Amino acid sequence: FGFFFSIPSQNFPSGFGLLLEALNEPGLDPETVRWRKTLQGIERTRDAGCRGRIEAALNPVLFRGSPYSRCLLGTEETLSGISPEKLREWHGTHIKNRTPLVVIVGDSEGTSLASYFVKHYSGSRFRESALPQAHAQALEAQEAIEGEWADDRSIVLLGFQAPLYGDSDRPVTEVLRRYLEKNQAGMLQDGAQVQKIIVSYAPRLRSGSFIAYAVVHPGSEDKAQEAMERELRDSATGPYASR
Repeated sequence: FGFFFSIPSQNFPSGFGLLLEALNEPGLDPETVRWRKTLQGIERTRDAGCRGRIEAALNPVLFRGSPYSRCLLGTEETLSGISPEKLREWHGTHIKNRTPLVVIVGDSEGTSLASYFVKHYSGSRFRESALPQAHAQALEAQEAIEGEWADDRSIVLLGFQAPLYGDSDRPVTEVLRRYLEKNQAGMLQDGAQVQKIIVSYAPRLRSGSFIAYAVVHPGSEDKAQEAMERELRDSATGPYASR
């Protein structure tokens, strides 16, 4: 795990000092912990809509074996089990009594970052390093997921691994996403009774996801899936015009 912030290179010393102050004195009194658990519970509930349910269902398959597969907001059970005492114990073990590895991504030329660490952190070393190439594993076969949720609608979704940040195909994938989301006629044929269709593309550092999902009336799931698969196949293999 780790913490990150974005700041102009020349302001790094002051920004890093504020981050360390927050990490060393995070405020773990009972009232603050209760308030933060409430806020995270609200955020988790807000993320439990269509998009949140889709990511929770697909990410463990799309990114199996990668940290991208995990739910970052926790569950009701994990949140309720957090106490100030447990947080202080975890904080002392994993943060307060450990020497951090500081990673700076960006242009440090012309700054005093090296001398800053030598001056303020005895024994620290400043060196350039390349990011590890730990990409998510490629899917070996098609998989199907079925689940239930307390709603009078159904969700049909198709998920694919997609280009990551910096990949030359990322702009093309974004164009495809916009085309599919605007050109929904093919997905609405054959009596699929689709209420709405959303196509999302989420590029990440080591992989990406391309997800198309439709909210449909119960009983029309198979027709909606066939229509979505046909539109995706035709858009990828056949010519189309845009302006």
